[in-house]
Amino acid sequence: MLAINNVFGYTIGDTMATETESTEPGFNLGRLASGVGGGVLGALLFGLLVELVLTDFTVAMAVPGLYGIEGPLPVAAWGLHLYHGALLGMVYVIAAQYEPFSRFAHSYGGAAILGVAYGVALTVGVAVLVALIGAGIVGFGGLFQLPPITPSIVVATMLGHVLFAIVVAFVHATYVTRYDPETEPGEVVP
Repeated sequence: MLAINNVFGYTIGDTMATETESTEPGFNLGRLASGVGGGVLGALLFGLLVELVLTDFTVAMAVPGLYGIEGPLPVAAWGLHLYHGALLGMVYVIAAQYEPFSRFAHSYGGAAILGVAYGVALTVGVAVLVALIGAGIVGFGGLFQLPPITPSIVVATMLGHVLFAIVVAFVHATYVTRYDPETEPGEVVP
């Protein structure tokens, strides 16, 4: 039977998948799942931090506002917030497969550095995206009015994104360190 090499670096043959030799970064379902799990856990902690620091309905108001929907919508907002976390967790894992990030992603010290950097990048990226959408520059015709930006909002958002990203980075490093069959011995420094 003809073997097919799929995106995740495995060859699908007659009865079972076997690992193939490749110079491409390894994307396997376990690594992606570590991004999803870390992303959901990180988003939960981020949301709780923001709720405690700012107001009781920050997530319920802010997340629907990104889509031009007036809140509070607690159940939908938290669902979307966790979904965003899962997606952004997978983005981290995908990026962590490439140099120079892969050198850091497999150790806890390196994961902490990558987590802080990813959290800062998310804060800047989300702030720019929200500002552009809110102003109507990027589609949607100016969906919402931006709230006044206060120091407490900036600090809570930055801390939240950094907390989120560190959780994602640590969950991924833990998976790679302990459970990933594709990690070479000596490749991981805990």
